Amino acid sequence: MMARNDKGIFARLDRTVSRLTGRPIHTGFTAPHVVIAVNLIFLLISLAGMDLTIEGRAFGKDLLTLAMFGSIVYNAAVQY
Repeated sequence: MMARNDKGIFARLDRTVSRLTGRPIHTGFTAPHVVIAVNLIFLLISLAGMDLTIEGRAFGKDLLTLAMFGSIVYNAAVQY
């Protein structure tokens, strides 16, 4: 039998969210810390795309589009 390690940062975040919302939280790719991390990644991708677009590179527009569609699909999957 393995003991649970409830001292990690993710366990503390999960307990905090449970206390704030008053209900159990999701785990896996719908966990609150994962949702925040994925959205931050999409934000960084879009910022890189904006920077490339400002420099006049065509690939910047593609990065912006990729970040937009990725964010929409991921958020729809989390809501579903």
